[in-house]
Amino acid sequence: MGVVGFGDTIAFLPLPRTGRYQSLDHWRGLACLAVLVNHSVWIAGDSGSWTATERWFVALAQRFWLGVPLFFVISGYCIAATVDAHERREKGTLRAYLLRRIRRIFPPYWIVLSAAALVVALIDLLPASPLTSGAEHLFLRPWWYSTWQWVGNVTLTEQWRTNIFGGQKAWFLGQAWTLSYEEQFYLVAALLLWSMPRRFFAGATAVSVIVAGIAVSASRTQFPVQGFFVDGSWLQFYLGVVVYFSINYASGQGRALVCATLALFTILIPVVFGTVTSDVKTVSQSYFVAILFATTLIPLQGIDHITAKAKTLEPLRYAGLMCYSLYLVHLPLNKMVEAGFRWFRMPSSPWLTVPACAAVSIPLAWLFHLKVERRFMVLAGAAGSREAPSLSSR
Repeated sequence: MGVVGFGDTIAFLPLPRTGRYQSLDHWRGLACLAVLVNHSVWIAGDSGSWTATERWFVALAQRFWLGVPLFFVISGYCIAATVDAHERREKGTLRAYLLRRIRRIFPPYWIVLSAAALVVALIDLLPASPLTSGAEHLFLRPWWYSTWQWVGNVTLTEQWRTNIFGGQKAWFLGQAWTLSYEEQFYLVAALLLWSMPRRFFAGATAVSVIVAGIAVSASRTQFPVQGFFVDGSWLQFYLGVVVYFSINYASGQGRALVCATLALFTILIPVVFGTVTSDVKTVSQSYFVAILFATTLIPLQGIDHITAKAKTLEPLRYAGLMCYSLYLVHLPLNKMVEAGFRWFRMPSSPWLTVPACAAVSIPLAWLFHLKVERRFMVLAGAAGSREAPSLSSR
């Protein structure tokens, strides 16, 4: 049907060209393992004895936060596919959409949050607790958090709560800040689904234009929007929506135009915002990684069937399948491994810390995935079927 504009109604859209983008599981796995490695290197007192190779590896690993913008783009793609396939075409209800999102995210998160708080509280009873004593304070004591901070943690609103209710922002599970943005993305997608179900892509584009304007204005006026999706974070999710639309509805010329536009933005970001190679993570780096990834996903979909069947990439696929479990459990487990290293005065060489954290986190994440997470992946009203993981499946 040629290039279908983002403003065209769904009534004139053909069926999506492709089914599930299978190799997104591999990308999810790669992104999740990158974040695991990023959280598996730490600088202890003996870092001065590191070799040049160790220092180089740590400098590289400290940039593996780039797995987060990859996740955001993948999430945007998966939610666009969910809305397109189940809500607009199959006339699913808004209530069903929200319940699936809540069921998918919150119960596994609450279980890990509760377990981590309980373990920290019990270990804190030990003399000179390795987790909560000393200058490191790998975990703050659960009772140090205020009621409002616990409300923010439990509801995944802590990232923006302080802008409204004041106080200090404090996550018990440090990685949960990404879920706060994820939650907001789901809610905005739900509002678009409710208000303009036949023009979802047009609505998502309009929201992106508004968000970009607010983010730029806030950066100049210092208006407090950090933690809200309007701080610009929505745009990384929107890139996934663009990828989904381009692959499924745009013509060959349309896809080429999208890729060229995205490539232009990857060139402009360093020009407008400065270098993207800074040692310190910057907003421009996050956008650069997200746009570059989105640009790559579109042409790579053409060899998706080959990538998905590659035996050498099977470990990445398995990591992608359990990525939400690994995302949830890895950081508290890594901190406990770090506490053990510090307690026994073991050298913090990355050749020791990364394998140790992986050896603890990956098996326990797989067990959590099998015994806990999968119970919440079953779609309501579809016995035996399982929801394809989105970003929230990290």
